[in-house]
Amino acid sequence: MVVSRHNGNSGENLAKTPYFLPQTSRLRTLIQRCQTAIGSAAHDITREVTVNLGCEPSVTVIISEVADGTLIIRLEDIDGVAPSDLDGFFFDLADEALLDADLTVFPFVNTGDITGFGSGDDDQTTLSNGAMVAEGYDVSLQFGTVPDSTEGSVEGLGFTLYSDSGVPLTLEDIDLEKLAVVVDSDGGEGKVLLPHDGAAVAEDGTDPGPEDDGLCEITMTDPKSGLEVTVTLTELADGDMQVDIAMPDGSDAVIGDLRGFFFNIEDQSKLDDMTATGADVTDSQFAADDVKDVGNGANIKGEIVNEYGAFDGGIEIGTQGASEDDIQSTSFILSHPDGLSLDDFDGQAFALRLTSVGTDDDGREGSLKLVGFCEPKPPVECEDEYDAFYTSVMAAAPAEEEPVAEEPAEDLELDLV
Repeated sequence: MVVSRHNGNSGENLAKTPYFLPQTSRLRTLIQRCQTAIGSAAHDITREVTVNLGCEPSVTVIISEVADGTLIIRLEDIDGVAPSDLDGFFFDLADEALLDADLTVFPFVNTGDITGFGSGDDDQTTLSNGAMVAEGYDVSLQFGTVPDSTEGSVEGLGFTLYSDSGVPLTLEDIDLEKLAVVVDSDGGEGKVLLPHDGAAVAEDGTDPGPEDDGLCEITMTDPKSGLEVTVTLTELADGDMQVDIAMPDGSDAVIGDLRGFFFNIEDQSKLDDMTATGADVTDSQFAADDVKDVGNGANIKGEIVNEYGAFDGGIEIGTQGASEDDIQSTSFILSHPDGLSLDDFDGQAFALRLTSVGTDDDGREGSLKLVGFCEPKPPVECEDEYDAFYTSVMAAAPAEEEPVAEEPAEDLELDLV
């Protein structure tokens, strides 16, 4: 079903088209709602949720509950990157009884970027250009800069949803798991963007986005001694990078005293102003392709440097010798004013320096230098979007057949008797 357009051309829609009813009180109410929509009454917003949709492109849907019983809905870009052309927004109601509540949007249809609005029990599927979503929704809006169409570029907008019969609306009235945004659909190659991970909205009202382990785990093993060390990099929400280093414990386990941690980074400019903090951090050095010794025997000289070159950063852990401290696991934080992410370390080399290697039974007389890599993550197919379907509106018109020229009639010779 094509999105309904309240443009006054259909008698059945007139009753739901407030701008054809110029009562003074209604106009005052609409002006107030308009002021709310543009933020002048932001203090009346009681609750708000944010849901991210799609992967590339991505769109944020922000739904605000206002004290007067209306909902302000905004579609915006993510991380400051302008989204593609927004053509439509579909959503379900938690209670289908609201379909009888004369739902209305402001700005009105064809007075701004909203060029279509429709509602019906799971029967809203299609935009005027023929782009379709895969399932029916209760409510649909169409966006464009040309009346009654999706033509033109709309990169973000906001509107107020309310009940013209006075039923107050709340956040619970919107099914956050049933949202869809249609983008770039005018050329026949539109995308339908869906909520991340079933719209798992956090307690603070934000959507955490697609599931991501947020870490890189590197296992370094020495085949000769059997020592195994795991280095885990975890990207923190505040932009810091947590580094955890651990090895197996137990009376018969091969262990060592951690003395040095070395790493490379993709963007070497971040070495300026980088810091390392942690209970076992003794010293640190940061210099592009020039770190191989952080002092007191915590060095990576020899075979590893010969093969991979000097590192960009090095952290001295603890003190020399196992008598004063004997560290098998530690955790510290790498920080930079501009933030750090796993992308900074994808594919980069890491190395460890360990002394007092062995088991408790053999005296732990060995030492080791190990190297490993933070392997780049394979690309993950986005499950939060799909290609839009199209009705016959977008189907190519059949080629017209060339007219066949008629053969001129042959002259007939008549024998006259």
